[in-house]
Amino acid sequence: MVSNVSILEEKINIHTNYDITLLSPIKCGGRVKYITFPSTLDELIKSIKFSNQNDLKLFILGGLTNTLVLDSGLDGLAISTKNLKGITVKDDVISAKCGESLSHVIQSAINNNLSGLEQLSGIPGTIGGALKGNAGSYNKAISDIFYSAEIVLPDLSIKKIYNSDDLFSYRASNLPKDSFIYSVSLRLNKVDDNKPLIKQREEYILKRKEVGQYDKPSLGCVFKNPTPLSAGLLIDKCGLKGLSYNGAVVSESHANFITVEKNTTANSYLTLANKVREEVFKRFGLTLDYEINIMGQN
Repeated sequence: MVSNVSILEEKINIHTNYDITLLSPIKCGGRVKYITFPSTLDELIKSIKFSNQNDLKLFILGGLTNTLVLDSGLDGLAISTKNLKGITVKDDVISAKCGESLSHVIQSAINNNLSGLEQLSGIPGTIGGALKGNAGSYNKAISDIFYSAEIVLPDLSIKKIYNSDDLFSYRASNLPKDSFIYSVSLRLNKVDDNKPLIKQREEYILKRKEVGQYDKPSLGCVFKNPTPLSAGLLIDKCGLKGLSYNGAVVSESHANFITVEKNTTANSYLTLANKVREEVFKRFGLTLDYEINIMGQN
């Protein structure tokens, strides 16, 4: 259901009782009490204002490619970034609104003879989510090429932040609490010929296909690697490939993936993931940290 909600004589579209499976790539999850889909900075600020004025808990939803919304749903206001799009290039810096897919940003960089993003090819999700989680692969992370970001603070002020030594950690960023990433700028390397970049992008995507990343719906890596160890290898050594629960399955191709069959619930996914954590702890005495984001009450 969609309704126009008045906010200090301003209006935004609010969807109520929204089924999160309409957004989730694994078609799991409950309902959201309120959700908005801003397409401009003004609409974004109005949405945050609505949350503040109505004392609603705020949830930020990117592509949901590594986010599990539990079956209980979300009691508050969710802001989806799916309509916050736009990419610009100036010299060696590429800038994108938070809702742009990482793959589109990579393709745009290559089209403009900019190198530095190839290793991240094939990672699903948005550039905003990639910054929030300091996405990375093959020894390359967003933090390595991050230049700046525009963020909206809870008081609705807009702040520009730049790279610093304490801004990132492994698969995480230390942004101001409850801030909303509006745009991201990355500093890359200008090259004369983009053909090698195109080839590298294809090679990295092929590597992901070879480990079965795209075979069945999943949220990618469930757990962070307990450096210098591999979470997938630990799970594999526990003999957990193929372990299933109500349609959620530890992938036979990549042990750190949980795939889902049709009509699998988010809570079934989490139950299986927690079982994997327990077995790894029993065997190795290590507690795996979640790489996926988990929203809602179990």
